[in-house]
Amino acid sequence: MIDSSLLEEMAEMFTQQHGETKIYYHAGEQEFYFLLDDEVNDIYDPEFAEEIRSAPEAYLPLPEITDDFRYEAMSEFVYRLPVGRARRMMEDAMDDVSSFERFDEYVTGLGLEDRWNHFFFERCVEYIEEVMV
Repeated sequence: MIDSSLLEEMAEMFTQQHGETKIYYHAGEQEFYFLLDDEVNDIYDPEFAEEIRSAPEAYLPLPEITDDFRYEAMSEFVYRLPVGRARRMMEDAMDDVSSFERFDEYVTGLGLEDRWNHFFFERCVEYIEEVMV
């Protein structure tokens, strides 16, 4: 079982993933490591990648944020909003082809950033707990 403060740290790191970033937790060092897996842009660190491959028990990979995970969290957030104009606008954003961008724009425009950030963080904590335990 992962203690709650580590779980929250993992969730915080989880929310900071971008693109091809892989995040690993080294329990012995109690540190998080980011590996940018992007050989095209010469950011890839083959030595660190080899260290991870050679000692997989030392580096615990955090799960990746998928579009499915984010969309599910967005849908749940919108569903929990009170019925009204803001909820209708957020539902419209979810139906758009570029739903992620529209969702972010509407969250900002409707002043829901703090509420969304708190909700998404809590959802990440739950997800990390599910997959890491």
